[in-house]
Amino acid sequence: LHRVDRRQRQMCIRDSLRTDMWALGVTLLESLCGYNLFQRATVNETYAAVLATTELDVDALVPEISVDLKRILSRCLSKSLALGFTSTEEIEREIENIGT
Repeated sequence: LHRVDRRQRQMCIRDSLRTDMWALGVTLLESLCGYNLFQRATVNETYAAVLATTELDVDALVPEISVDLKRILSRCLSKSLALGFTSTEEIEREIENIGT
């Protein structure tokens, strides 16, 4: 039986959460701008486009949305641990506070 130490488990959970938050940000951004940001001719080209992207310019893609929503999307899409959300509860609080 393969055993994974506690630190490795925590890193896997953290990375999974970050990936889910990034996917949520991409889904929301694609819904707002009206097209698929990463779709390419093949699956491998699509994967390459995702991996090659460092940051997405939310303001350039959807300039008409509120500053609060741009900030939330930018944090979801950030590949930096320091800039991204740390939990789904944090995203929920940010969304609830839009416009308040």
